[in-house]
Amino acid sequence: MIAQAPVQVSAPASPASRQFTCDSLSGKIFQLCDGVPRVYFTSANSSSSSIIRIANDTKGSMKAVIELQRGDAVEGVIEQGQQVSFDVPSISRLSISSSGEGGISKGNYTIRIRREAK
Repeated sequence: MIAQAPVQVSAPASPASRQFTCDSLSGKIFQLCDGVPRVYFTSANSSSSSIIRIANDTKGSMKAVIELQRGDAVEGVIEQGQQVSFDVPSISRLSISSSGEGGISKGNYTIRIRREAK
């Protein structure tokens, strides 16, 4: 019988030992109320999760389309004076369209991106 060295199997890191970094960015929304979507963010790489906050400071409504890296999308309507948050996995792109009175739509957005540190 030939003696064999023990085989070491490494288990995946437990959730408690994983390290994450968070990046935050924000910007102003300023566009025509013409229903045409404008892209405000495009991701350069993958993330673990994202929280997107959008505030509508004008008359009329905004429609946010958050495209995910897995191919589907999350959509939401932000009415006048509202602030809405979305908690999504792996954002790929954020676009916003606007319709309503006033001709110009104004607001702001904040994106907080969480990535696993390597």
